[in-house]
Amino acid sequence: MQTGAWADKMLQTQLASWTQLRHDNILYVKHSFTAMIACEYPAGYVEPYPAFYAAVQDYARAGREALMATTFFEENAPGLRQTALAYFEHLDTVASMLQIMAEKELRLEPFSPEEEAFLKDTTILQKDSIGCGEIREKWNGWYPQLFPWEDDSPALIADIHTNPKSDDSRLLPPSVLHVATGSVAALILIVDTDEERPTMYVGPSFTYYEVVEEGLPLVRLTDEDWERRLWAGKPRPMPPSWSGSFRLPVSQQPRYLSVPARSNKW
Repeated sequence: MQTGAWADKMLQTQLASWTQLRHDNILYVKHSFTAMIACEYPAGYVEPYPAFYAAVQDYARAGREALMATTFFEENAPGLRQTALAYFEHLDTVASMLQIMAEKELRLEPFSPEEEAFLKDTTILQKDSIGCGEIREKWNGWYPQLFPWEDDSPALIADIHTNPKSDDSRLLPPSVLHVATGSVAALILIVDTDEERPTMYVGPSFTYYEVVEEGLPLVRLTDEDWERRLWAGKPRPMPPSWSGSFRLPVSQQPRYLSVPARSNKW
């Protein structure tokens, strides 16, 4: 009676007995359902720049005050005015919370339960049934709410310098220099926490590009031109070379990396 086979036999007897009991109470005991896949943020990290978040608060309050001081939007576009006011108020609230949390990190103080809940509410994918088996997906949370106009992408482009046609061979060929932003990218980083162990975090990050269009006639890209090029995929625009210290090249496939071994430097 000390073998593994005997233990399995006893398990079978117990499960058979439980099955009969469950059968007799089938109308009284609610059966379980497979839940949809879900996740949560076990920990959160805020980039420790409280002065930046304070400046964002100043911007949000100045924008709200300027909007309140004019009657143009109230008379001609009340819906837009209300959306803009809600945006500035939400931005002020978010920046204030991030400033407090950044200051706590610099003092090596733990986050409160409310602050941890705030981080877990960064982005949430909601799936709602709208009938006939159709599922509608929508991103929610304080981060998506920073984009009340629901832009599909923050991608845009602006030409900032022109080199016109010149007979001087020492100059570069005729060209137009653009700066551009792409879609939001996932930022993965390892931070040494107050628990004396490295922790990996994932969050949203801006992307930046520099684009040169050479030749005549001079070409100035519009936002629509840039979006088509950005999403076409072949060839994908290359980020600046200096961003290679932290950014994965578009031509390189992601690699599985192991966390560095702990050393006295952590």
